[in-house]
Amino acid sequence: MIEKIKKLLNNPDKFFDKLVKENDIVEHLKFYLILAAFYTFFFGIYYAGDITETTVSMGFLIISIVLMMVFIYIMNTAWIFINSAIFYLFLLLFQPKGNYQKTFNVFVYSYVPVLVFFPFIFIIGILTMLIPQTTIVMIIDIVLVLIMLGILIYTIYLNLLGQSKAHKIEKWKVFVAGYVIPFVIFFVLALLLTFFIIGLSSLFSTAI
Repeated sequence: MIEKIKKLLNNPDKFFDKLVKENDIVEHLKFYLILAAFYTFFFGIYYAGDITETTVSMGFLIISIVLMMVFIYIMNTAWIFINSAIFYLFLLLFQPKGNYQKTFNVFVYSYVPVLVFFPFIFIIGILTMLIPQTTIVMIIDIVLVLIMLGILIYTIYLNLLGQSKAHKIEKWKVFVAGYVIPFVIFFVLALLLTFFIIGLSSLFSTAI
């Protein structure tokens, strides 16, 4: 597993060239589940460090952490299937050469930076909670946020690279289909919902 992560990060072009030739989904799902468990465990520790400041009993604390970790793990697993399926549906607008299985596999490995590096950021975040909140700590927190943003951008790049190779279409088409169009649809729906709620509240206020 570590060797596979090294190959991905050292030479993503070569890694995805090899990946798109594979038709297996089970092996890559196992890979994702292991990394998702790693991510969830450290997120749980971070969550624990955050809520220990509240006045709750130890029993409630342990139960809430375990339940939260189980929930996050299930959501992460469901998310990779749902998100890759939606992504593939929008890719169909550009007549991709690959299938859903290839889309899923690329998604798995494009999120490796998040699943691998975010836990270490969580650990640093926990350590900053244990020391006095000075200006230096605030700067560290800002740097951590910027690093997380950089990791997310790199994750998008890996997905664009992998999907373009898997479906033999240009990266800009992948970006438009997988990111721009869903964002526009979400934005329009959110806008319509906002206007609907405002109109509904105005109607009720007038009736009263």
